[in-house]
Amino acid sequence: EYVEYEMKRGDMESAERLFKRCLMEVRHVGLWKAYLAFFKQTQEGKADFEARMTEAYEFALEHMGLDVHSTAIWTGYIGFLKKKPAATTYEQSQRMDAVRKVYKRAVVTPVVGVELIWKDCDSYENSPNRMTAKKILGERSAAYMAARGALQSRTSLPDKVDVNLLAHPPTGHARERRQVLGWK
Repeated sequence: EYVEYEMKRGDMESAERLFKRCLMEVRHVGLWKAYLAFFKQTQEGKADFEARMTEAYEFALEHMGLDVHSTAIWTGYIGFLKKKPAATTYEQSQRMDAVRKVYKRAVVTPVVGVELIWKDCDSYENSPNRMTAKKILGERSAAYMAARGALQSRTSLPDKVDVNLLAHPPTGHARERRQVLGWK
């Protein structure tokens, strides 16, 4: 929230310092989404914006793509790639391949909302050619189902455990006992 406050104030230098200090230390999807918004805000309009924004999304996914709540990063990247300008047939083909590659990774990642990513992928693949879509989706279907199963396993733990609770020496408090029972 602090970094977003600095961005709203227009103090991009302070925001950049905060990102440099915290981004690799704090594994929180909200911070990484703010980083991507910061990157877009500070880089948009520059000559190599599309390539640099693609690198920023890849960087974010490299570090947070497996987080169960990273759906917004995945969908943001896909949306960015879909909107990329393509004047020629070759550029359109390149854009479609780039979107497909990200969908291929996203639909096999156990994140909240993987079903929505799958539906979006299905719609995207079916728009140009239904026969090609059937083949591509058929190849990915088993891995997608495995990701859905893994998501159910991953989300059952946080229902029992407060994953945001900081570690500290035990005091015997009832909340700590519930936490220990949740881990068992």
